[in-house]
Amino acid sequence: MNDFDLKSATSWTGIMFLRAAAEFSRRTNRSDWNEAALSTIPSRLVRYRRLAALAKGFNVEPDFTALFDGRFLAHRSAETLQVVKDTILRDVEENEPQLLSTIRPDQWDGWPGTGALIIYTEFSRLLIKAYALGDSGVHLANGLYLYPILKAERVRKLLSESLESIERVVDLFIAPDGRSRELSELSTLGWPADDLNLIDSESF
Repeated sequence: MNDFDLKSATSWTGIMFLRAAAEFSRRTNRSDWNEAALSTIPSRLVRYRRLAALAKGFNVEPDFTALFDGRFLAHRSAETLQVVKDTILRDVEENEPQLLSTIRPDQWDGWPGTGALIIYTEFSRLLIKAYALGDSGVHLANGLYLYPILKAERVRKLLSESLESIERVVDLFIAPDGRSRELSELSTLGWPADDLNLIDSESF
């Protein structure tokens, strides 16, 4: 659970896309997820357009909202998601060997199908909740007032380390080719040129 710079990043992974979508979801109402509703709030409109471009870049259909329920997996072939299956099996062998004798061959039938959807939605929901917990912002404190912040940061660090294998699987569901999307590519898909740091600073 790395601390990505989602405002200034020039190279985007699938997990960064999910994290940006989760952040946008926490700070907006779903009923406002359209250009008209966001037109008077530049910081949100730019983020919305970025998510729309990322959805095209990662071929997440019909749009970024599919990240929340896994609908985009219906457009992923078994061949495309073979890398996810291989990664899960390797993780089971290395970290959850007690499951090897209980996984039946028929449970992989129809992959990706229901199996992939269940794994993706469980993992992505866990990550979204974890990202919300880690969204602590900037704290100015010292002495006694710093105590709860340090405790929270310690928990966050432990949580981050434990989520790495889950992020790896989710990232491959979103970007099975393992490739990051660069701004040069995203700019052809509607990525706004606006400086979010500047826009956010002018909002205060």
